[in-house]
Amino acid sequence: MASLSIKKISSIYQPTLPGEWPAAAQHSDGYRFSNEPFLLADFVRPRHGDRVLDVGSGSGVVPILLATRFPGLKITGVEIQKSLLDIARQNVRENGLENLIHLVHADFTQALPALDNEPFDLILGNPPHRKLGTGRINPDPGKAMARHELTLNLPGLIESAHARLKSGGKLALVYPLSRLEEARKEMLRRKIYPSRLRLVCGRTGKPPYVFLIEGIKGAQVPSVAESTLSIYNEAGIQTEEMKDLYASFNHPGWTHRL
Repeated sequence: MASLSIKKISSIYQPTLPGEWPAAAQHSDGYRFSNEPFLLADFVRPRHGDRVLDVGSGSGVVPILLATRFPGLKITGVEIQKSLLDIARQNVRENGLENLIHLVHADFTQALPALDNEPFDLILGNPPHRKLGTGRINPDPGKAMARHELTLNLPGLIESAHARLKSGGKLALVYPLSRLEEARKEMLRRKIYPSRLRLVCGRTGKPPYVFLIEGIKGAQVPSVAESTLSIYNEAGIQTEEMKDLYASFNHPGWTHRL
Protein backbone atom coordinates (compact mmCIF):
# COMPACT_ATOMS: atom_id res chain seq x y z
CA MET A 1 0.00 0.00 0.00
CA ALA A 2 1.35 3.41 -0.97
CA SER A 3 2.41 5.66 1.87
CA LEU A 4 1.02 9.13 2.30
CA SER A 5 3.17 12.18 1.87
CA ILE A 6 1.56 14.77 4.11
CA LYS A 7 3.16 18.12 3.38
CA LYS A 8 2.25 21.66 2.65
CA ILE A 9 2.24 22.08 -1.10
CA SER A 10 4.70 24.92 -0.58
CA SER A 11 7.21 22.33 0.66
CA ILE A 12 6.75 20.21 -2.49
CA TYR A 13 7.50 23.18 -4.76
CA GLN A 14 10.41 25.56 -4.81
CA PRO A 15 9.18 28.76 -3.09
CA THR A 16 9.34 31.80 -5.32
CA LEU A 17 6.84 34.01 -3.51
CA PRO A 18 6.12 34.61 0.17
CA GLY A 19 2.98 33.32 1.85
CA GLU A 20 1.38 30.08 2.97
CA TRP A 21 -0.77 27.96 0.71
CA PRO A 22 -3.30 25.45 2.09
CA ALA A 23 -1.88 22.11 3.26
CA ALA A 24 -2.37 19.07 1.06
CA ALA A 25 -1.41 15.40 1.09
CA GLN A 26 -0.99 12.98 -1.77
CA HIS A 27 0.44 9.50 -2.30
CA SER A 28 4.23 9.58 -2.31
CA ASP A 29 4.41 6.80 -4.94
CA GLY A 30 0.93 6.89 -6.49
CA TYR A 31 -0.80 9.36 -8.77
CA ARG A 32 0.48 12.94 -8.30
CA PHE A 33 -1.27 16.03 -9.61
CA SER A 34 0.44 18.43 -12.03
CA ASN A 35 -0.21 22.07 -12.91
CA GLU A 36 -3.48 21.35 -14.73
CA PRO A 37 -5.66 21.78 -11.60
CA PHE A 38 -4.27 25.31 -11.26
CA LEU A 39 -4.92 26.05 -14.94
CA LEU A 40 -8.50 24.80 -14.69
CA ALA A 41 -9.31 26.56 -11.40
CA ASP A 42 -7.95 29.81 -12.85
CA PHE A 43 -9.91 29.40 -16.10
CA VAL A 44 -13.42 29.13 -14.66
CA ARG A 45 -15.53 32.15 -13.70
CA PRO A 46 -18.17 30.99 -11.20
CA ARG A 47 -20.61 33.39 -9.56
CA HIS A 48 -21.18 33.77 -5.84
CA GLY A 49 -23.50 31.04 -4.59
CA ASP A 50 -23.04 28.75 -7.62
CA ARG A 51 -23.39 25.00 -7.19
CA VAL A 52 -20.13 23.58 -8.57
CA LEU A 53 -19.25 19.94 -9.30
CA ASP A 54 -15.64 18.81 -9.79
CA VAL A 55 -15.39 15.50 -11.66
CA GLY A 56 -12.48 13.26 -10.70
CA SER A 57 -11.41 15.30 -7.68
CA GLY A 58 -8.38 13.15 -6.91
CA SER A 59 -6.72 14.49 -3.77
CA GLY A 60 -9.08 17.48 -3.70
CA VAL A 61 -6.81 20.14 -5.18
CA VAL A 62 -9.36 21.76 -7.53
CA PRO A 63 -12.11 22.07 -4.88
CA ILE A 64 -9.58 23.54 -2.42
CA LEU A 65 -8.33 26.02 -5.02
CA LEU A 66 -11.89 27.07 -5.85
CA ALA A 67 -12.84 27.44 -2.18
CA THR A 68 -9.70 29.53 -1.65
CA ARG A 69 -10.50 31.95 -4.48
CA PHE A 70 -14.33 31.84 -4.38
CA PRO A 71 -15.46 31.23 -0.79
CA GLY A 72 -19.15 31.72 -1.67
CA LEU A 73 -19.43 28.56 -3.78
CA LYS A 74 -21.21 25.32 -2.91
CA ILE A 75 -18.65 22.77 -4.09
CA THR A 76 -19.09 19.03 -4.58
CA GLY A 77 -16.26 16.75 -5.68
CA VAL A 78 -16.80 13.23 -7.02
CA GLU A 79 -13.99 10.65 -7.10
CA ILE A 80 -14.18 6.97 -8.03
CA GLN A 81 -10.93 5.90 -6.30
CA LYS A 82 -11.52 5.42 -2.59
CA SER A 83 -7.84 5.84 -1.73
CA LEU A 84 -7.76 9.27 -3.42
CA LEU A 85 -11.06 10.30 -1.87
CA ASP A 86 -9.71 9.52 1.60
CA ILE A 87 -6.78 11.85 0.90
CA ALA A 88 -9.12 14.54 -0.44
CA ARG A 89 -11.23 14.37 2.71
CA GLN A 90 -8.10 14.65 4.82
CA ASN A 91 -7.01 17.70 2.84
CA VAL A 92 -10.41 19.35 3.19
CA ARG A 93 -10.36 18.77 6.96
CA GLU A 94 -6.78 20.02 7.20
CA ASN A 95 -7.85 23.30 5.66
CA GLY A 96 -11.09 23.70 7.60
CA LEU A 97 -13.22 23.62 4.45
CA GLU A 98 -15.76 20.95 5.48
CA ASN A 99 -18.59 23.49 5.28
CA LEU A 100 -17.66 24.52 1.74
CA ILE A 101 -16.65 21.23 0.07
CA HIS A 102 -18.68 18.00 -0.03
CA LEU A 103 -16.89 14.92 -1.39
CA VAL A 104 -18.64 11.87 -2.85
CA HIS A 105 -17.19 8.41 -3.57
CA ALA A 106 -18.93 7.43 -6.79
CA ASP A 107 -18.84 6.71 -10.51
CA PHE A 108 -19.83 9.96 -12.21
CA THR A 109 -21.61 8.14 -15.04
CA GLN A 110 -24.06 6.38 -12.71
CA ALA A 111 -27.30 7.71 -11.21
CA LEU A 112 -26.45 9.19 -7.82
CA PRO A 113 -28.91 10.76 -5.37
CA ALA A 114 -26.06 12.81 -3.89
CA LEU A 115 -25.52 14.49 -7.28
CA ASP A 116 -28.95 14.40 -8.89
CA ASN A 117 -31.22 16.22 -6.43
CA GLU A 118 -30.48 19.65 -7.87
CA PRO A 119 -28.71 20.68 -11.10
CA PHE A 120 -25.33 22.39 -11.05
CA ASP A 121 -24.34 25.83 -12.31
CA LEU A 122 -20.81 24.73 -13.19
CA ILE A 123 -19.25 21.33 -13.78
CA LEU A 124 -15.51 21.13 -14.35
CA GLY A 125 -13.05 18.31 -14.77
CA ASN A 126 -9.43 17.35 -15.25
CA PRO A 127 -10.27 13.76 -16.21
CA PRO A 128 -8.17 10.86 -17.51
CA HIS A 129 -6.75 12.05 -20.83
CA ARG A 130 -5.59 8.96 -22.68
CA LYS A 131 -7.88 6.84 -24.83
CA LEU A 132 -7.76 3.09 -24.41
CA GLY A 133 -5.42 1.62 -26.99
CA THR A 134 -3.05 4.61 -26.87
CA GLY A 135 0.14 4.35 -24.87
CA ARG A 136 1.16 1.87 -22.21
CA ILE A 137 -1.23 1.42 -19.32
CA ASN A 138 0.62 1.98 -16.06
CA PRO A 139 0.94 -1.18 -13.92
CA ASP A 140 -0.04 0.86 -10.87
CA PRO A 141 -3.88 0.66 -10.80
CA GLY A 142 -4.31 4.14 -9.35
CA LYS A 143 -2.06 5.79 -11.93
CA ALA A 144 -3.66 3.77 -14.74
CA MET A 145 -7.17 4.85 -13.76
CA ALA A 146 -6.11 8.49 -13.43
CA ARG A 147 -4.36 8.59 -16.83
CA HIS A 148 -6.32 6.26 -19.13
CA GLU A 149 -10.06 6.26 -19.81
CA LEU A 150 -10.66 3.01 -17.94
CA THR A 151 -13.81 4.18 -16.13
CA LEU A 152 -14.65 7.57 -17.67
CA ASN A 153 -14.21 8.59 -21.30
CA LEU A 154 -14.80 11.96 -22.93
CA PRO A 155 -18.24 11.19 -24.44
CA GLY A 156 -19.45 9.66 -21.17
CA LEU A 157 -18.21 12.63 -19.16
CA ILE A 158 -20.00 15.15 -21.39
CA GLU A 159 -23.21 13.10 -21.47
CA SER A 160 -23.30 12.82 -17.67
CA ALA A 161 -22.40 16.49 -17.26
CA HIS A 162 -25.25 17.50 -19.58
CA ALA A 163 -27.71 15.57 -17.43
CA ARG A 164 -26.55 17.37 -14.27
CA LEU A 165 -26.18 20.92 -15.58
CA LYS A 166 -29.00 23.41 -15.29
CA SER A 167 -30.08 25.21 -18.45
CA GLY A 168 -27.46 27.89 -19.02
CA GLY A 169 -24.99 26.05 -16.79
CA LYS A 170 -21.35 25.77 -17.82
CA LEU A 171 -18.99 22.86 -18.43
CA ALA A 172 -15.22 23.48 -18.26
CA LEU A 173 -12.58 20.88 -19.12
CA VAL A 174 -8.83 20.57 -19.59
CA TYR A 175 -7.48 18.03 -22.11
CA PRO A 176 -4.49 17.46 -24.39
CA LEU A 177 -4.73 19.45 -27.61
CA SER A 178 -5.17 16.23 -29.62
CA ARG A 179 -8.66 15.85 -28.10
CA LEU A 180 -9.92 19.34 -29.00
CA GLU A 181 -12.04 18.51 -32.04
CA GLU A 182 -13.50 15.48 -30.29
CA ALA A 183 -14.40 17.61 -27.29
CA ARG A 184 -16.09 20.23 -29.47
CA LYS A 185 -18.02 17.57 -31.36
CA GLU A 186 -19.24 15.83 -28.21
CA MET A 187 -20.23 19.11 -26.56
CA LEU A 188 -22.23 20.22 -29.60
CA ARG A 189 -23.88 16.80 -29.85
CA ARG A 190 -25.23 17.40 -26.33
CA LYS A 191 -26.13 21.04 -27.05
CA ILE A 192 -23.36 22.35 -24.81
CA TYR A 193 -22.10 25.21 -26.94
CA PRO A 194 -18.39 26.15 -26.68
CA SER A 195 -18.07 29.71 -25.40
CA ARG A 196 -14.40 30.08 -24.37
CA LEU A 197 -11.17 28.39 -25.41
CA ARG A 198 -7.63 28.83 -24.15
CA LEU A 199 -4.51 27.02 -25.38
CA VAL A 200 -1.50 26.34 -23.18
CA CYS A 201 2.14 26.00 -24.31
CA GLY A 202 4.84 24.38 -22.26
CA ARG A 203 7.30 26.97 -23.56
CA THR A 204 6.93 30.22 -25.51
CA GLY A 205 7.20 29.57 -29.25
CA LYS A 206 6.40 25.86 -28.94
CA PRO A 207 3.10 24.32 -30.08
CA PRO A 208 0.29 24.20 -27.51
CA TYR A 209 -0.06 20.90 -25.68
CA VAL A 210 -3.21 21.47 -23.61
CA PHE A 211 -6.51 23.28 -24.09
CA LEU A 212 -9.08 24.65 -21.67
CA ILE A 213 -12.64 24.81 -22.97
CA GLU A 214 -15.89 26.13 -21.55
CA GLY A 215 -19.35 25.44 -22.95
CA ILE A 216 -22.85 26.61 -22.01
CA LYS A 217 -25.80 24.21 -21.93
CA GLY A 218 -28.53 25.29 -24.32
CA ALA A 219 -27.14 28.75 -25.12
CA GLN A 220 -25.41 29.52 -28.42
CA VAL A 221 -23.00 32.41 -27.95
CA PRO A 222 -19.93 33.53 -29.92
CA SER A 223 -16.93 31.44 -28.89
CA VAL A 224 -14.04 33.52 -27.58
CA ALA A 225 -10.45 32.37 -28.20
CA GLU A 226 -8.43 33.73 -25.28
CA SER A 227 -4.72 34.50 -25.39
CA THR A 228 -2.39 31.50 -25.35
CA LEU A 229 -0.73 30.88 -21.99
CA SER A 230 2.94 29.88 -21.87
CA ILE A 231 4.23 28.10 -18.77
CA TYR A 232 7.91 28.89 -19.45
CA ASN A 233 9.61 31.44 -21.70
CA GLU A 234 12.24 30.69 -24.35
CA ALA A 235 14.95 30.52 -21.68
CA GLY A 236 13.04 27.93 -19.67
CA ILE A 237 12.10 30.42 -16.93
CA GLN A 238 8.55 30.52 -15.64
CA THR A 239 6.61 33.31 -17.33
CA GLU A 240 5.29 36.27 -15.37
CA GLU A 241 1.74 35.29 -16.30
CA MET A 242 2.21 31.83 -14.82
CA LYS A 243 3.82 33.29 -11.69
CA ASP A 244 0.83 35.59 -11.34
CA LEU A 245 -1.54 32.64 -11.77
CA TYR A 246 0.10 30.72 -8.92
CA ALA A 247 0.32 33.88 -6.81
CA SER A 248 -3.42 34.43 -7.24
CA PHE A 249 -3.89 31.27 -5.16
CA ASN A 250 -1.16 32.42 -2.74
CA HIS A 251 0.94 29.56 -4.10
CA PRO A 252 4.73 29.72 -4.44
CA GLY A 253 5.12 28.09 -7.84
CA TRP A 254 5.87 24.82 -9.59
CA THR A 255 9.37 23.54 -10.22
CA HIS A 256 8.75 20.48 -12.42
CA ARG A 257 9.53 20.92 -16.12
CA LEU A 258 6.89 19.82 -18.62
